[in-house]
Amino acid sequence: MASGPHWNTNGNPRCRDRGYRVESGTMLAFGRLAVQRDPTLWEEPLIFDPDRFSPENAVGRDRWQYIPFGGGPRSCLEGHFATLEATLGLATFIRRAEVCSLDDGFPLAVPFTTVADGPIWARIRRRS
Repeated sequence: MASGPHWNTNGNPRCRDRGYRVESGTMLAFGRLAVQRDPTLWEEPLIFDPDRFSPENAVGRDRWQYIPFGGGPRSCLEGHFATLEATLGLATFIRRAEVCSLDDGFPLAVPFTTVADGPIWARIRRRS
């Protein structure tokens, strides 16, 4: 899968999904956010819960349930590096600051990838 919300089956001569035959070269489109927030796949999908990705909670989960960098031969090459870099950057920032949301909601939009659909107001304070 490429990093955008589509899947090209060029590398697979035939694919079956829920009984439908998909010919090689067929372009399929799906909403990645819809999959990642599907209540039939995730318990309380709109709640931020990092523990849902713990090894104990991931047992039996389909590998295609959460695909932030795509997958397969056309996945994002920098996915691993981006995750590592973001984790290190956030950890460095959080060591020095406390971030508190001022709103209960988190507006999202999905024009092609997931982005904020408006300002996300927060209070940031230097840790003492």
